[in-house]
Formats: sequence, structure tokens, C-alpha cells
Amino acid sequence: MKIIRQFGIIFACIIIGVISPVHASVIYSYQGNNYNFFETGTAFDSTMSVSGTLELATALGPNLNNSPVSPISFSFNNGVDTINDTTNLEILDINFSTDSIGNIIEWYINLKEDYPYPPSVGDSTALIATFNAFGDAGDLGEVNICMGVTDDRCYLSGTFEKAWTKTNPGSWTVVPISPALWLFGSGLLGLIGIARRKKAT
Repeated sequence: MKIIRQFGIIFACIIIGVISPVHASVIYSYQGNNYNFFETGTAFDSTMSVSGTLELATALGPNLNNSPVSPISFSFNNGVDTINDTTNLEILDINFSTDSIGNIIEWYINLKEDYPYPPSVGDSTALIATFNAFGDAGDLGEVNICMGVTDDRCYLSGTFEKAWTKTNPGSWTVVPISPALWLFGSGLLGLIGIARRKKAT
């Protein structure tokens, strides 16, 4: 009887694991096109582009119109620097428009790293932007440098390196969290429950 009960618990966990992915978080992955415009310096080149991922608690809904979203986590790279959800940010704008079934049709993402506090002359920060909205499209990567400090703030900031693409948006793909991970986790929880029950008896 005990064996049947144990198998029942494991089976229930597997069923939950199969159903749970419907409610699992969703990862959106962006890949931009290579830069084709450059300004100052040599940090960026034509083999680089903006790329990144963001994780949302649920998939984007239908018919969004330039709607802000709050990701669980995100990480974007401009070819030189990475900005993610642990970065100290001055600007964080993530907005999407979707069609009637939730596909991304327009977006505006602007991420700007803040200078450390207090800053020093020569400190650098990154900026990463990608957009396909308001009749314009492109990607932008920047490295900015602090040129002067007053009252513990950088008051003069100049673009140290800059690269971008124009009228050439990249593409998004959706990567749901693997159902195999849910199955593994659910099965593991079932085994832990059985082990505790054995220990209690």
C-alpha cells in the first residue's frame, strides 16, 4: 500500500510539472544587426551588435501599445559592455507593442548605466538602446566618460565611443522555460517528500 502511495505522489508531481510550464516565466531574446555607423575611438567595430535577453513572469499580452514592462531579469550587451538587472542604472525604459496574438511588432529599450558615487574624472558608463517604434528603427551602443565632477556628481559627460545601426531593426525570439526543468524539479520535490515521510515513520 505504501509503494502505491509513493508512486501516486510521484505521478501527481509529474502531472503538475507538465501543467506548470503554462504559467512559467518566458525569456525573450534579441539579436541586432551589426553596427554600420561609428563615431570616435576604436572600441566598436562592424562585427559587433546589440544583443540581449529579458525574462518576464508571463508572455507579453496581445495588442500592447508601447506598454512598459517590468522584467524579472535582463541582460543586454553592446559589443563592449553589458548592462543587466544588477547594474546601477540612470535610465531604464523597456516598452513593447504587440499584435493580436502577442507577437512583438514594435519596441523601445533604453538602458543607461549611472556613474559610480561619488564619481571621478575618467569614470566611464555604458548606454545600450534598441528600438523599432515611432517610424524609426535602429540599435545604439555608447561608452561615455566623465569629464568633470562637482558636488559629488559628474556634471560634464562626453561620448567616448559610439556605434549604431539605422533603419535596420534586429529580431526577437521567445524561449519558454524548459518543461524538462519543471519535470525534474517536481519529481525531486516528490522524492524529498517521500524521504521525509519515511524519516517521520
